[in-house]
Amino acid sequence: MEIFNEDIVDLRNFIESKENEGRKVRLLDSEDGDRRLSTFLKKDEASIVFIEDTWLELGNPKKFSTAPVLVTDNLDLVNDGNVTLIGPDISETRGSLPFAQILLLASDSLQDEAYTKLNSFQYELELKGYMIKAMPSSLLIWSRVSNDNARNGFSFEILGKTIINNYKSKFDIPFVEIIFITSSKEDVEQLKDLHYKVKRIVGAMTKMLEEMHFDCSSCEYLDVCGDVRQLSALRKKLIKKKQGGNS
Repeated sequence: MEIFNEDIVDLRNFIESKENEGRKVRLLDSEDGDRRLSTFLKKDEASIVFIEDTWLELGNPKKFSTAPVLVTDNLDLVNDGNVTLIGPDISETRGSLPFAQILLLASDSLQDEAYTKLNSFQYELELKGYMIKAMPSSLLIWSRVSNDNARNGFSFEILGKTIINNYKSKFDIPFVEIIFITSSKEDVEQLKDLHYKVKRIVGAMTKMLEEMHFDCSSCEYLDVCGDVRQLSALRKKLIKKKQGGNS
């Protein structure tokens, strides 16, 4: 997929601009990060974090949040295994923070129609003391970290590496990178255009795949399919498949 190549480049420029503005930008890669992942993997217990047990809330609906997944077939655009944080880490603050979680995936073998699954899979996370309260179709991310998790050293590095490992174990994706933003509501809101672009593309693909609806004249995603070559190609592919099944 080439849909997001320019967006990934723009995202790199965005990170650089935040660093130039004095934001705390870090590549999270501690010596014991991988070793400590197993400490927080869920073991047959529900990931429910009540408000009274919450150390940190991320992406409360009163504050804009976003969780876009950007896929590319250009392996050079994604830094495999990188977990980047703009803003405070979990142990460095309490209360509520704005939140962006951006996944970059690079593979030259993924089918375009897998994209909707790639977007929703990030919500299928099994971690003790970390609860996600968001619908995948909204591309929003609202979550809570428990007091016990924070005190035991849960961090965005652990969260990020868990998500990366999950994607690599589930899909044929050799390069996975994740970026977290907690610096300010204004920083997260600067990603609104990207958020709505991804949301429209996911909506268009979902409609084509689930409804097999090809009447462009009455489709609310006509503008998206017209602007994005891959969506037009996917539509033609699905039409051909449907016609073949009816013949």
